[in-house]
Amino acid sequence: MILHYPIESIQMEQRQQWDKAANYLYDLWKKNPFDKNNLLTAGLEQWYYMTIYEPIVPSMEILEFDLCMNRLAEIMRFWTENEPLEAAYLSLFGYCMKVQPFWFCLDSQKDDIYAIQAAGMEMIAKAHDLAPDDAVISAIADDSSADRSYCINELKLWDDCAMRDYFISVLANPIL
Repeated sequence: MILHYPIESIQMEQRQQWDKAANYLYDLWKKNPFDKNNLLTAGLEQWYYMTIYEPIVPSMEILEFDLCMNRLAEIMRFWTENEPLEAAYLSLFGYCMKVQPFWFCLDSQKDDIYAIQAAGMEMIAKAHDLAPDDAVISAIADDSSADRSYCINELKLWDDCAMRDYFISVLANPIL
C-alpha cells in the first residue's frame, strides 16, 4: 500500500499549516469521492491534525476541531457505505480508531469508546485477512511475522508527508 500526497499539502505541512493541509485534502476528496487515495489522505490528515497537533496548537478552536471530527466521520461513513471491504482503508482507519477512539465519538452520550476501539481492532484484523502479504497492514496488525524494517522501507515509498513519518515512527518503536 502506497499513499501519494499532493505536493501542495506536503508544502503546507512543511510550513506547519495543518489546517490548510487538512482543508486542501478534504476539498480534493470532495471533488472525487471515489478516489481511494484522496479518501485515505483526506481522512488521515483530519485524524492527524486532531490527534497530534491539537494539544500543541493553542489557536485551534473547538469549532475547527469539531469540523475535523465531522469530516472524518463523513469520510468514514462514505467509504463504509461504498467500499467496506478495502484493506488499506480498514487497516489505516482501524488503527486510528484503536489509538484514538475519542475522535470517533460523535455523541458522547451514546458512543462507547471501548466499542469503537474494539471495532478498530476488528477492522485491522479484517484488513490482515484480506491482504496478509501487505507489509504495512501486517505491521499495523501486529503480526509477529511482519518484518518491520521491510515495512518501514515500504512506507518510505509514500510521499514525504507527516503521516508517513508518523507510521515509520510507530513501527520503528512499537509501543501502541
